[in-house]
Amino acid sequence: MNNLTELEIRALNEALDDEYHSWATYDQVIADFGEVQPFSNIREAEARHIEALHTLFVRYELPMPKIPGRAKWSDMPVCRQPVKRL
Repeated sequence: MNNLTELEIRALNEALDDEYHSWATYDQVIADFGEVQPFSNIREAEARHIEALHTLFVRYELPMPKIPGRAKWSDMPVCRQPVKRL
């Protein structure tokens, strides 16, 4: 059971959507130009942000929204691992 307000749930969804878009942007840059820094580091940071938000969705028993665009969970290295319930 979650004790979040609608505003808090909306904020989590918007934050996750923003991270998905950022990750996909840097993933495309890397696809176009190769694994070059700082872009590869930034993509890894975006993946960590997605993982942190995913943990919150699990903790508060919220459904994970669909991933926009071409990005898929299987593309995101940190999301291949199961998330532990806290």
